Amino acid sequence: DQAAFLKQCGDTVKSAAFLSMYSVNADINGQQKAVYLVGTDTPDMTPFMRFALDGEVQAYPGDGETIINDNLARILGVKKGDTITLEDGDHDTITLKVTGIFYNVIYNYAYVNMNTLRSAKGFETGVNAAYVNFADGADPYQAAAKAGSSDYVMAITISQQTMDLVGKSLESM
Repeated sequence: DQAAFLKQCGDTVKSAAFLSMYSVNADINGQQKAVYLVGTDTPDMTPFMRFALDGEVQAYPGDGETIINDNLARILGVKKGDTITLEDGDHDTITLKVTGIFYNVIYNYAYVNMNTLRSAKGFETGVNAAYVNFADGADPYQAAAKAGSSDYVMAITISQQTMDLVGKSLESM
């Protein structure tokens, strides 16, 4: 329950976006690529993600639309206006119009609004992930420990850890 999670976290959470996240495959012209399909009812994702490429901010997608990361677009050979088909492990598919492409270096993502998931056969819309911004000045590790003590949390990844790991990997090249 979203309200119970936020209450349990108290003043350590500044904002949260609750998500339905799935591992799917993107398929266009026979090419397949693993993708995280992310749906949310949060109308403004800017506190959590910057969906931009070459300085151009991408609008969050409407019904039947998606925004994808640049590496995925390059691999699949798609651009704005093209369609992609995503398939889950049960072979349920959803075809989406690409309305934006954003820069991202880790993993491949397709973001949709929750109405798009609700209208797709076989795709559940229950919350199974969240993006959380901790309160200004909060120690991220202490805040994560408090959030992690919630009955509703199974795992936490702190973005700073991922950024540090990628930075160290790039430095060693």
